[in-house]
Amino acid sequence: MHKISTTTTVAIKLISSTTNDLGEKGFIAEVQMLSKCKHPNIVSLIGFCDEGPQKILIYEYVPNGSLDGYLERSYRMTSLTWGRRIQICLDIACGLDYLHSGLNGNEIIIHRDIKSANILLDDNFRAKIADFGLSRLNIINSKNSTINTVNLAGTEFNDKSYNTVNEKGLPSLARRLFREGKSKEIVDPSIKDTDGSVFSQSRVADQHSLDTFLDIANQCLAETQDERPTIKEVIEELEKALNFQKNNPGNLQVLLEDINVATQSFSDYNCIGEGKYWKLYKGEVLQAMSNAKGCTAVVAKRWNKSGQGNQLFSRELEFVFKNKHENVTNLVGYCTEMEENIIVYEHSSKGSLDMHLKDISLTWMERLKICIDVARGLEFLHSCGGPEETVMMHGDIKSGSILIDGDRKAKVSNLELILLEQSNLEWSPLTVTFRQNTESDDISRLGELLLEVLSGRLTSEDPSKLLVPLPMKWNVTAHELDEVVFEGIKDQIDPFSLIAFTRAVGLCFQKIKSIGSLVKQIEEALEYQAHFISHIAEISLKKNIVV
Repeated sequence: MHKISTTTTVAIKLISSTTNDLGEKGFIAEVQMLSKCKHPNIVSLIGFCDEGPQKILIYEYVPNGSLDGYLERSYRMTSLTWGRRIQICLDIACGLDYLHSGLNGNEIIIHRDIKSANILLDDNFRAKIADFGLSRLNIINSKNSTINTVNLAGTEFNDKSYNTVNEKGLPSLARRLFREGKSKEIVDPSIKDTDGSVFSQSRVADQHSLDTFLDIANQCLAETQDERPTIKEVIEELEKALNFQKNNPGNLQVLLEDINVATQSFSDYNCIGEGKYWKLYKGEVLQAMSNAKGCTAVVAKRWNKSGQGNQLFSRELEFVFKNKHENVTNLVGYCTEMEENIIVYEHSSKGSLDMHLKDISLTWMERLKICIDVARGLEFLHSCGGPEETVMMHGDIKSGSILIDGDRKAKVSNLELILLEQSNLEWSPLTVTFRQNTESDDISRLGELLLEVLSGRLTSEDPSKLLVPLPMKWNVTAHELDEVVFEGIKDQIDPFSLIAFTRAVGLCFQKIKSIGSLVKQIEEALEYQAHFISHIAEISLKKNIVV
């Protein structure tokens, strides 16, 4: 007798005995069929009980229920994108291929009751064929390659659904529309039409994918067996349709199972940051899964399931989908499966800026360029607000929120994206009180970031406390900044470049409303530094010294 662990969640099917023994014969059929099946797309039979008049089947628990539960409820269909629907069909086809390909020698199983109610979806929405009560175990006659049916499912009966035409059924309707060239009329409108939002665009089917799918579906509906494709041909065409959809640049849906693999199921080890409503996880993804032009390093921003978390998730996703800039982190995709709210961003190969502050190989020229990149990225965010009386803020500008790529180009990440009506008081994620927020909050924090880039240390790690009072002043002097310059770059800096940079820092603490003037000031510091390096190079050349 097999004992099941007390921690195992299972599904139990109770079969009551009937006067004509159909229940008992169906019970026997399922036990005999499923005991032979071991495949990821076939529901697993864990055990059974035949004590007394009642018969009990114990299956693996498949948490997302049956497919018909989604087809019957339009609000649940939002979880089934076009790519996901193809994958479900492909899973079913693979399961049937396994049943039809021979289990032990010359035995095969004909299911005889494939329908959405008998397709179960696991926690990753992968499909499993269930309910083998009407199935038949067939023996392939090796001499003449014919199939001799051995009836183990119970009562003999003819499958009238295969032999008669039901004009009201979907197959007959589909055949007629295919003949009339109107096959698109049976397609779910939610995968045909888009309102321009990221959610609707990702649900829309790629045209090549849809055409490939409809073509093989039409072949499967042929009225004679000779006209229908083999199951292997079905699998091949479904794989083509799925690849067309995956390679569609408008497809931003990322599978939850891929994110789980990338982040090691959101392990604490992979967590690299968190906000009030989200946590950030680093990960590595397969090239084929990534929509970020070959990048494999990603960060997954996982929002909590509160009402505020849902709202902020939707706001940020729509924003990064519609607004792209070279100095703002790239969107790879998103996931809303299993009620998750996850945004996947491209991750930088060099990590965040705070990791490079003490790097002596990061020159003053490169640091100035990074500051310009950050300022331009922030300027872009501030220019992408909503109506006239609103402004878009980042909300969490700091060195840890700036990513550095292989070319030492900077990108603003860890977006909080607070859309604030300037006339109203809003909650600030950086404080525990309500207060008035404006663009200048981002800019003053940018000033602190500029000081960190210059000093080579975080303000929180400033042992001399020289950085702490500087953000409180608007008239920071070059002499004050000279005292905090990182020793690793001190000898590189042109005095005029430092003076221009000092003005830029001062602008940040004057609560200016526009970053444009700040960008120009840092660019001026860069020009002074470039001229200084060029001048040094000319002197070295004249002295025949290799620099």
